Amino acid sequence: MIAVEFETQVTDGKIEIPPAHRDALRGSVRVIVLSNPRQPGPSLIDELLANPLPIPNFQPLTRDEAHERG
Repeated sequence: MIAVEFETQVTDGKIEIPPAHRDALRGSVRVIVLSNPRQPGPSLIDELLANPLPIPNFQPLTRDEAHERG
């Protein structure tokens, strides 16, 4: 058995074998996948709070308007 290590992207659930390794990897293979967990980034709310969108003539609701039931 030979061992080959490479990094690649998963696209639509498929792992593409780099051309340099294609001749060595034919037929039946054992695959072990190690994935780097994604680091959670700021949420959309966090980004909007840090960088509010400028809206001309915007006036926030008053407390009463926000709690008004119509």
